[in-house]
Amino acid sequence: EYRYSKKEILDYYLNSLPFAYMNYGFESASNWYFNKSVYQLSRAQQIALITMIKNPIRYDPIKNPKLFYARYSILSKILLPDEEIKEMKYL
Repeated sequence: EYRYSKKEILDYYLNSLPFAYMNYGFESASNWYFNKSVYQLSRAQQIALITMIKNPIRYDPIKNPKLFYARYSILSKILLPDEEIKEMKYL
């Protein structure tokens, strides 16, 4: 904390998180799952990436769609309580 700013620490953390299929970090996962930069993602797509953080293998939307959607629906209600995400186009 003395050597790096909070932004630098957060950037490092977010760019080193492991995702499935040899992807590390949000940018890599965004390109893999959505074929676009993390800055171009919709809110639903951002929540999809957040869904996978806890356990990327267990909550992999390709191999375990039921587990993924169960966790995704919980997180979307918490993160966007006033909005309803009706459509999830990511794969």
